[in-house]
Amino acid sequence: MKPFLTLLLESFRGLKSQLIFWITLGLTVLFALIFLSLGFDEKGASVFFGATRFGDDELVKDSIGARLMYTMVFDYVVAGIWLSWIAIILALISCAPIFPNTMTEGGAAMVMTKGVSRFQVFLAKLTGSLFFAAIQVIVFVVIVMIAFKWRLGSWSFSLLWYIPAVLLVFTGLYSFLVLVAVKTRSVLTAILLTMLLWAISAGLGSAEKFFSMQLAISDMTSQTESARLDGVDPPTTAEEMAERESDNEEWKKSREDSRTEAEKWHRIVSMIHMPLPKNGPVMASASEKLLAEQAGDVLEKSGLEIPESSKDEVEEVRREMKNLFNRNSSFYSIWSSLIFALVMFALAAWLFCRRDY
Repeated sequence: MKPFLTLLLESFRGLKSQLIFWITLGLTVLFALIFLSLGFDEKGASVFFGATRFGDDELVKDSIGARLMYTMVFDYVVAGIWLSWIAIILALISCAPIFPNTMTEGGAAMVMTKGVSRFQVFLAKLTGSLFFAAIQVIVFVVIVMIAFKWRLGSWSFSLLWYIPAVLLVFTGLYSFLVLVAVKTRSVLTAILLTMLLWAISAGLGSAEKFFSMQLAISDMTSQTESARLDGVDPPTTAEEMAERESDNEEWKKSREDSRTEAEKWHRIVSMIHMPLPKNGPVMASASEKLLAEQAGDVLEKSGLEIPESSKDEVEEVRREMKNLFNRNSSFYSIWSSLIFALVMFALAAWLFCRRDY
């Protein structure tokens, strides 16, 4: 156990000694501080700790508008751009050379002299990489939590869900990067193929959303048309009845054909996407928890309360809105991404232990 811990410590020290580690950490802290600089006072909102102001009565301190704006800026800009893309790309680039460098002739000889197995070497390097990514996201989320407490007056503990979400997205992509790096020993090839996998997964996820929206719109159109027909006066003659039945049958056939086509393509895309990491839905699961928490705070601050009789209807609307963009559950997205990472790591470990250095 001691040689493994020694190797793990050396792996982290090697990462920490690289300039890219401090550049990445510095950019992470800088972006978090920029978000922290967005504030509110009695005159409106300000950026860069009051250096730039824009007055708006809807954005004064402790207002509902200020809370909504702060949450939306985090959700769409901070989480949607930085955490979901830039921070992960920086972490992948930082960790990409670890296994190729270990497998060089000199690096492998130095590691093997420490009396540890190749599998222990693999685990040590992998753990060090994940620890590197964890430090980045934990520092970022802690600063953001302080920002929410300072600017909105309450702790948003739902932000903690972004830590496992970002780590899962990173782990899924990094597992594939490690497999390619161990196979080819090329840092550039590993990064490029990982970016390609990410693009394919994102494209398939967007296609799933598109067909999910088509199915949801088809269902809503059907309900709306049925309600309209119920309110139409009944036909007075046989000719009117025959014409209306013909129109209804034609409309139903067109709608059923359109829905069948959308279901077919949604099923095809879902099957292709099934074994790949679900980065968008994983991040969306953390976003849902934050938005639900902030919505509860807004209701409490405004003094409004949803009647018990309406809570089921509200939950049904929430589920329908979620299905509008993604018909798969968060459980499915998380576990399929985790299984993909485990399979990739297992294959990479097998290759790492069998290869001749």
